[in-house]
Order: sequence, then C-alpha cells, then structure tokens
Amino acid sequence: MLTKDVNTLKIILREINYLQEETKDLSLETFMANEGKKRIAAMTLINIGELTRHLSTELKQSCKDIPFHEITATRNTAVHGYFALNFTRIWHTIQESIPTLKSKLQKLLP
Repeated sequence: MLTKDVNTLKIILREINYLQEETKDLSLETFMANEGKKRIAAMTLINIGELTRHLSTELKQSCKDIPFHEITATRNTAVHGYFALNFTRIWHTIQESIPTLKSKLQKLLP
C-alpha cells in the first residue's frame, strides 16, 4: 500500500474517532436539538469524504466492500446542500455505518 494511502487512512480514522467521541452517549433527540453537535457531524463527514477522494484508485478498486463513492457523495451533499441535510439520516449513518467503516479501514492498515 502506498505511504500516502496509509497516512490518509490514519487521518480518516482520527476523524471517525473524533465523530464518535463527540456523539457518544447522545440520543437522536439530544443530537437533533444540539446545533453544535450537528455541525460537528456534518463537518467531520465532509472531512472524511474529502479525504477519501485522495486515496489511490488502486486502493479503492481493491476494497470493493467499502462504499467510497457513497462517502464522497455524502461529502458533496453536505458541501453543496448543507441546508437540505437530513440530520436524522446523518445520525443513523454515525450509529450504523461509521462503526463498520472504521473496522474495515483499520483492517487495511499495516
């Protein structure tokens, strides 16, 4: 694996850890009522999506079980349509998809 990919994966994992730390112990209702936590979630997902764009094509092609296209699409939606974001959907992404993504990315690192 390219050194650049290893470094990028480590940064993505730091972003994931930050997102999980900032949203742990929150209920959906608490999250939805907390503008700061929603902004943290949106910005962190933007960061993750931007970082995935910098991973090599070879890495992305070798990891068909990781939805890189969808991650980038989420970033694009958040950047270009922030006021149309569905924060309930973001909450479910944080709770359901992010732990799986984290596990898969950790397995890629040497």
